[in-house]
Amino acid sequence: MNVATFKACGSWLATVSMAVATALAGTAAQADIVIGLNFHSGTQYALAATDVAGLTPAANWNNGGADNNLSGLTLNRSTGTASTVTAKWSSNGIYETWTPGGSASAGDAKLMKNGLRSIRAGSSGWNPPTAAQIFLENLNATFPGTYNVTLFVGEWDNNFTYGASTIYTNTDASATSAWVGNNGGYTASTSPPAGSTSQGLLSPSNGSGFNGTWTSGVNYRTITGLTADKLLLTGLVTGGAGAWQVNNFTGMQITGVPEPASVALSGTAVALAAGGMLLRRRPRGRLVA
Repeated sequence: MNVATFKACGSWLATVSMAVATALAGTAAQADIVIGLNFHSGTQYALAATDVAGLTPAANWNNGGADNNLSGLTLNRSTGTASTVTAKWSSNGIYETWTPGGSASAGDAKLMKNGLRSIRAGSSGWNPPTAAQIFLENLNATFPGTYNVTLFVGEWDNNFTYGASTIYTNTDASATSAWVGNNGGYTASTSPPAGSTSQGLLSPSNGSGFNGTWTSGVNYRTITGLTADKLLLTGLVTGGAGAWQVNNFTGMQITGVPEPASVALSGTAVALAAGGMLLRRRPRGRLVA
């Protein structure tokens, strides 16, 4: 290979490497985005900026200290910088749960102490039943690819029976139409919102509180593979026994995931580099395919 050809190949490979590195950096940045929202009923249970909590341990949690928020709270990332995502919620109220113990960290103990309450139809003294709703908007500007949402549930400390909650999602236009938009939560008996999709159960155990161990389907559930710009979450208590069946959604996390394109780009980089190496030997004055 003469000097001119060597320089040309080196320049070409450098350009390819830079393009691939830039694309991979973008997908890595998406994966690094974490947003947490903590529902609490007292300032002592608000998470400080330095508190680390959640299934994906993170700091700079957003605190929702009101039973209802219909105007929207702009959420910060775990880095402390603002995102485009806003959250609204509607519930029967924020109530305390069993005091976490065991190996629960200080941050997780605050996170799991209070939550948005949902009440099952037929529970004594409650008519109509209510289901907490959380409405997220403007997700795509912060999460241009795929993201996951994790909901956390605690256990009430007043000897009431915890009911299993089915998590329902609505997206985009369906989310807007299914959002109650008023104080008190969703009150349509035992039927989920129109157009919703069931995402499975959250079935907390009774009377022990969060002990520091995350268990899917018990104290959290993660909904994966989401891409919608608007997302509505409804927690409908659909199971349980006894006079009272309630559930408290203590908080949530939104996490970005790396795009499949990052894997494809890595393969492309290898293929292009190999192609460049094939050009290293050629007869002078001819281009050999």
